Amino acid sequence: MGRHILLVASCLLVATLSTATAAAAAPPRPGTTGSDLTESEEATLWSNTPSDSWESSGQQTAVHEIATQTDLTFTEPPDTARRWNRYAHSRFQPGGIDESVHPESADPYSGPYIKDAHASIFSLTPSTWTYIAPNETRLYAAPEGRVRGAVDYRIDVPESKTEDGWSHSWELQEHDIKEVRLLIDGEVIETKNGTHRPAFSYALDGHQAEITLEARIEATLQETVQPPPESDRTTERFTHRRWVTVWNTYTVDVYDLDPTAVSVVYPDGREGISIAQAQPWQGYTLDAGGDTEIRGIWRFFTARSQDWRRLVASSDDGTTTHESHALPVYVHAYPSEMAPLAKPEHTDPTILRRWGTTHDSPSPSLPEHVSAEVVSGPYNETYGMGVRADQIDPEEVTVNGIVHGTETGVSQMIAEPQRIREAELSASVTETTDAGATVLVELEDAETGEPIDLRSRHASARDRNRSGYIELGETRVRTNASGQATVQLTSPGAYSARYVPASWIDVYPAYDGDTDSVRWHPLQTIGGWIELGVRFGMTVLPLAVAYYAGRTLASMFTGRGDGWT
Repeated sequence: MGRHILLVASCLLVATLSTATAAAAAPPRPGTTGSDLTESEEATLWSNTPSDSWESSGQQTAVHEIATQTDLTFTEPPDTARRWNRYAHSRFQPGGIDESVHPESADPYSGPYIKDAHASIFSLTPSTWTYIAPNETRLYAAPEGRVRGAVDYRIDVPESKTEDGWSHSWELQEHDIKEVRLLIDGEVIETKNGTHRPAFSYALDGHQAEITLEARIEATLQETVQPPPESDRTTERFTHRRWVTVWNTYTVDVYDLDPTAVSVVYPDGREGISIAQAQPWQGYTLDAGGDTEIRGIWRFFTARSQDWRRLVASSDDGTTTHESHALPVYVHAYPSEMAPLAKPEHTDPTILRRWGTTHDSPSPSLPEHVSAEVVSGPYNETYGMGVRADQIDPEEVTVNGIVHGTETGVSQMIAEPQRIREAELSASVTETTDAGATVLVELEDAETGEPIDLRSRHASARDRNRSGYIELGETRVRTNASGQATVQLTSPGAYSARYVPASWIDVYPAYDGDTDSVRWHPLQTIGGWIELGVRFGMTVLPLAVAYYAGRTLASMFTGRGDGWT
């Protein structure tokens, strides 16, 4: 007689990539691992590693010595993390039937017979940990990538026992990782037969996604129950089947490189382009070879996952902790003091403007042993950057993301470069009074004669309003719908009128600047001459009267003059 007993258990393992640093396994000596990375590439993998934690067998090479003394950073997200993780994943060794091996960060589940079971995400590639602010760190994952994991457990077969003369013994019939599943936002995407080192390809959409690695582990034991010798009962055998489901979930921001772009041509033939992207991005190149580059605020380093710095081996005898022999790494992005900038430097092109949200420095959030030129104070995240260059071909412009392999062109966004139009500014005195003069400034499109209205103070490329201002002396004005504005002058002199247009980055259509000049003086009018004559008379008449009186008195004292002999 037999019976089947089924037990269902589940366990949630939540991943937390801690930035705290504890004693970590020594990174392997560069060039000695058997991966497909060169010695120089391997040396760049291990930021956040204290210099005294490196393997030091044999004489150090120059690359090894540099790697132990400083952290090597990149201007773009490297591909080395993906390539290394493919190799490092193969280094994970499960513990066998009596031992379970799991990363120290895992929370393994133990049930009847199946002990210390876990499913742990090993790596997500390509992806980038991004340090935005002191309390804001995001894991951006590419829309398409690969997740690797590790699954292990051990089997605890009960010891034989005797109760009231009845003998109970157990024998393991079979055990297995029945299947491993990849779930995206709770939906099963792919299922594989049991393996300790699963790997799945994935595709993501939306803004955020939950990536779950789930494993079902099964074990079958046979229990034999023998009656006492004096009993007339027969021996019975019972089959016990147990299974557990364990999983590990990462919540990621899906990296969506979806920029907007505007290009223009200046009246002198020079060109400009403005590109904006909502999520953090690396920058863009202006030529097919990538020699002319506009870099944003972000720089990069690679560092090992803190979840896998140590491995724990669990058995009936307890647990032992040892340095991990499987070392996954991730790409990290940080705002740099060295950016943004244009390459080549001090020549063409020129960054006209960058804009975005201002954040405090994320320096406190970076791992303790990372040495990088992180911004020390508030910084601008550079959602957008506009540049001017002698020549820009939209067909050759490439926008690069902060996750390796994410890039896109912009030519499909630009039907035709916009032309920055020439404006014509004129200034003339229309009215004068004793107190001053009224100057009329007029602004129009030099080609069409259409008046330019500058009254909108909140122009943008989306609402198509024109903006800017006209400066005359120390006065700034904006023209009305007729393209006109007036300025009152109270001091005589020559004045320069200057049209300062809004940037083409902000408005459409955009205009080039223009200047004109105007002079005003009271003597330019008849009234001015009359006023000058009156003032002159009022000043000279007292002097003339005094002069005449003086001559008269003088003649009286000298006896000269009419009526004297």
